[in-house]
Amino acid sequence: MGLNLSPGEIAEFQKLDTGNQPDDGVQAVESLIRAQLLARYSSYSARGLDGIEPYARERNAIADPAAEIRSTLELAHPLKKLFPSYYRTWLDYPEDLPEEAEETYYWLRIDVENRPQLMLAHRVDAVFEGSEILGERYFYISHFANVGYTLVAVVSVEEGDLFFYVNRFWVDEWSGMPSLKHKLGQKMMGGEMRNRIERHEICR
Repeated sequence: MGLNLSPGEIAEFQKLDTGNQPDDGVQAVESLIRAQLLARYSSYSARGLDGIEPYARERNAIADPAAEIRSTLELAHPLKKLFPSYYRTWLDYPEDLPEEAEETYYWLRIDVENRPQLMLAHRVDAVFEGSEILGERYFYISHFANVGYTLVAVVSVEEGDLFFYVNRFWVDEWSGMPSLKHKLGQKMMGGEMRNRIERHEICR
């Protein structure tokens, strides 16, 4: 399996001049990948879900990561009820970002199936009347998965604090058994998200 690329990005690779020396080719490919990652970040930060380019698949098929995220958010009734302003931001970003929210962009590299996987991530953290929610959206994933997000929150209730954690990734181009997909996905993100929770002191 190759990289998750849009039709336009594939065309850029097809036109790539790799030079006469092996090192020239490596540098040309790495430079183009960096430029494409920057373009994806710029598009998402300016237009949110509307700025996520689709992925080309075989036989002219298309995978639409933005549509996959929207379909799940539309069913996220508890999130909409408990954190309505955050819900609007997560769906309509960059519009409706609440004053209480802090956002961060970053990228990660982790090894999946013995290959380096690059991910572009957007984090939004907000506190509302003692309740806190932290969301991370992985709006570009180079291979194995299409897109993903995690949500971690602590909600103040009469009995104390209620903690919840949601982790969702979409995979459509991997031929393994579904149960193995789940195990790989959990292994891929479980430790990383646990570090996020501890680092941001979500659970005190």
